[in-house]
Amino acid sequence: IQSALEPRTALVEYFLGPSHSYCFVVSRERVAAIRLEIGAAVLSEAVERLRRPLLAPRSLASLPFDVALSETLREWIFDPVLPYLADSDRLYVVPDGPLHYLPIEALVVSRPPVETRGGLYASFASATFVGDRFAVTYLPSASLLVLAASHRSGGTPVVLPRNLLALGDPLRVSSGWNGLHHADHEVRAVARRF
Repeated sequence: IQSALEPRTALVEYFLGPSHSYCFVVSRERVAAIRLEIGAAVLSEAVERLRRPLLAPRSLASLPFDVALSETLREWIFDPVLPYLADSDRLYVVPDGPLHYLPIEALVVSRPPVETRGGLYASFASATFVGDRFAVTYLPSASLLVLAASHRSGGTPVVLPRNLLALGDPLRVSSGWNGLHHADHEVRAVARRF
C-alpha cells in the first residue's frame, strides 16, 4: 500500500472497538498505529447527534450545526492522528462503523469568537475545517489503492478472482416480507456476469 500512495498523500484507516479504537496512518515514509480513547457506541451517538439536524435543514440561515460537537469529534478521532499527517495534503480515509456517516472534512478545526453581526453564516464563513487543510477521498477498503496505482501506472492490471456471493432477499421468500423489491432479479443479473 505504501508504494501505491502518491507523494504528500496518506491513508487514514479507522477500526472501532467497544471501549477504544485504532487509526492506522500509512504514508510513503511510515506506518503508524494510533490508539484512540473512544469506543464505537459513544462515537455512534455523537455522530448521530451531529447529523440529525442536518438531515432536514429548513434554511442555510438557521442551519442547526453543533460546532462544539464537531470540535469534540475532531478531538476524539482526528487530533491524535494529525502529527502523522504533517507532510500530507491529501487523505484517503477508510472509515469504520458510524464514521461512514461523518464527513471528516466538515469537522471544525478552529472558529472565531461568537459573532453578533452576520449570524450563523458569518461564523461558518470564518471557521476553519479539516477540509480546508486536506483534500479527502473516502475508500471502502485500502486495497483499492493498489488497483488505482496499477491503473495510473499503465502496468499490468490486477486481476481479481471472479468469485461471487450474492444474496437477494431471503426474508421475502421465507416470510412474505416484501422489503427489497426486485433484489432477486438484480442478483440474477449480476450472477450472469460471473
